[in-house]
Amino acid sequence: MLAGPGPVARQVDESTYGSAVLVMLLLAGDPHRALDLASRPAGPAAAFATLQRTLKARTNRGPLGIPLWPDGLGTPPWGAARVARYGRVRYAHRVVGRSRGRDVLAAAAAAAGAGVPVPLFSGGDLDGGAAAAVPRHVVLLTAVGDGTARLYEPSSGSLHAVPEEALAAPDDVAGDDRAALTAALGGWPHVVWALLPRDARGLSPARRPLA
Repeated sequence: MLAGPGPVARQVDESTYGSAVLVMLLLAGDPHRALDLASRPAGPAAAFATLQRTLKARTNRGPLGIPLWPDGLGTPPWGAARVARYGRVRYAHRVVGRSRGRDVLAAAAAAAGAGVPVPLFSGGDLDGGAAAAVPRHVVLLTAVGDGTARLYEPSSGSLHAVPEEALAAPDDVAGDDRAALTAALGGWPHVVWALLPRDARGLSPARRPLA
């Protein structure tokens, strides 16, 4: 793994937040690849940026290079789910809606607590209409334990710690906890989409979550 989230581990432009998260997920599940990236002659920052652009092309284009999603709109959840890898773990995308939102977030927390990081798409509030709740940013839920959820936020390249209950029920928290969650979600108040692991075959007892 890289030395840790920081200036090296930042999105390279306003549309590669999802790509940066997918790179962090990939490297966390493949220590050999992470070590190779960190030792590249051009430096880890340049290698991290190149890999972001490579994964963005894979999430936004079809097998023949045909654009499936405008590059300026970032990474779509379905494209991210197709590309996301953590070791041998694969992912499926799930909407965090009003009816089963807590179930999706509980599944995300359970996966991260078991050592499988989970990409989360943040956005606005459904009270503002469907357009307000579309995915606007992507962060990585890296670990959950002892009542705390830890998230990597790619625009700053930093890790945030928030109360687990704030992530599970954002509308039930206020004050400092709400502010901490909004900062961890890249300035947005809610999780609107999640990539949940389809299985955990790639997780071994010796593997540790990214933290």
